[in-house]
Amino acid sequence: MNTWILQKVRARCIRRVVAWVLALGCVVLFAIAQHRYISNFLMDESFRFPGYCAIVATLLFGFFLVRLGVPAWRQLQDPSSHPVVRRVASWGDPIGIARDAEREWRTTRHKSGGWLMTEKYFIQSTFFTFDLLQISDLLWAYKRVTKHSVNLIPTGKTYDAVFVCYGGTAVIEGYEKDVNAMLAFAAERTPWAILGFSKELEQFFNKSNRDFCAAVKQRRRDWEQRAHS
Repeated sequence: MNTWILQKVRARCIRRVVAWVLALGCVVLFAIAQHRYISNFLMDESFRFPGYCAIVATLLFGFFLVRLGVPAWRQLQDPSSHPVVRRVASWGDPIGIARDAEREWRTTRHKSGGWLMTEKYFIQSTFFTFDLLQISDLLWAYKRVTKHSVNLIPTGKTYDAVFVCYGGTAVIEGYEKDVNAMLAFAAERTPWAILGFSKELEQFFNKSNRDFCAAVKQRRRDWEQRAHS
């Protein structure tokens, strides 16, 4: 069934494939138009360094084409292989979840930087990317404050709400009061998740991710037992 999620995934895959095809076409056309100069780069001593730079740039382009372009093509041919589609399938009812996510997408609580926060989901919807995370899968949430300055003169701060979930991370920028409201809402919906930031937590998450997830899972079990007792 062509659900809302599949439509979003397919649209992003098409855009990515088209972008890579256009980029590849530009590279090929440039190489054909400048083949004499490329020969000079490789044969003439004075042009050899720029020639090698051009070769390295071409190899880098080829690397990213294989790394990013080929997966987009494969996911276009088989949308069920897309990470978001596989993740949603693991949640249970893909059709019901797609309808629910589409409905909530139209009634967003917070929106910034391509990410939306709804009652149940974090949804990323940009020109090239689409992602979907469940708030109930939240592991860790914290406020990130970035200070900005020009010539060592402070010019202000930006605030992000960072939500680390099973399967991915949502980063939503906003005014400090909005960020605080998002974190408070997440804490209300997932009281078992770890809230707040520290270097110790960051190190624990990065170096012992499995143990971190297990600790949150145990916190959830304990909370559910208390709620039913």
